[in-house]
Amino acid sequence: MERKDELQARVSQIDDKIKELEAEIESLAIERRECEHEIKKVESAEKTAELLNSIFEITKENTQFHRLHHNTKTTPIIDQFANSDKRFLVFTRAFCLLPAYRRVSLVITKSGSGINYEYSGLVLTDLKKNVESWVSESSYSRLPENSRLFPLYRELGTVCKKVHAKGERVPFERVCLIGGQTYSNQTGFGSEYCGSDLVYAGREYGETTKFSMIGVIVDN
Repeated sequence: MERKDELQARVSQIDDKIKELEAEIESLAIERRECEHEIKKVESAEKTAELLNSIFEITKENTQFHRLHHNTKTTPIIDQFANSDKRFLVFTRAFCLLPAYRRVSLVITKSGSGINYEYSGLVLTDLKKNVESWVSESSYSRLPENSRLFPLYRELGTVCKKVHAKGERVPFERVCLIGGQTYSNQTGFGSEYCGSDLVYAGREYGETTKFSMIGVIVDN
């Protein structure tokens, strides 16, 4: 039979080995989390590219077309699109790009999860105020970076860098979000409480549904 001090020495050696294995396990766990994070980044990049390139899948059957003016009531348009099976919403002849003097239509689609996007707070009211504007490659550089129009005008600026053929579909480099109100966004305001306990969280005034701007179509 082993002596007590010999057994204690073996226990100490086993404890040391356990600590080494635990440290290795923790290191592997960290490496695993880093790999999973990178996988999510790659998946998001793939989904984003797929969404941007979906501009080439536009047809008359899967798209809702509208001409946007300064006084256009957008809630019926957005509500119809959000509650339809249409994949795309196209605002025709929305901007004129310089120096080629090309009119372009803005392509919007429904937003999905896991997409890389930029959102500056842009809403359809902002778009209406600037519809049919002349946009050049440098237009966005004259805007403050906190401007709601900055991400959209930056993407339009990248389109301006090349002369595109009539009818060509040009995806943006980055997805830009825009908010629009449906009829459901305009109801259900106010929250209900029982004492200090929240029973029902109502909508906030000005709440919008988010959509993705993915590119333009050069008008014929």
